[in-house]
Amino acid sequence: MIARDRATNREITLTQGGFNSWDARWSPDLRWIAYTSDESGQPEIYVQGYPRPEPRVRATFGGGQRPQWSADGSLLFRRGDTVMRTRLDGAVPPVVATPQTVLTASGLR
Repeated sequence: MIARDRATNREITLTQGGFNSWDARWSPDLRWIAYTSDESGQPEIYVQGYPRPEPRVRATFGGGQRPQWSADGSLLFRRGDTVMRTRLDGAVPPVVATPQTVLTASGLR
């Protein structure tokens, strides 16, 4: 996955390797990028520092897609018909709290 630095107009490589990565989202404070990757064999959410690509941590176990950051810095994601929320502690590398269910609704897209 590649991003473009708007200040310098240069491309920055965010992920490497033979895996698919998609749905990158910057945190409100621009310190972290959350994205979905199939590196584990199924879609999971990963979080890594920005602008430095490391550290990178896996934020979900058991599946996760469509990461979004809330205004308070919580990380929201989908697991099937469930919206989940987790928090990062701000350390480097971040410690990710156990995800909690926000809501479940059949037919979420």
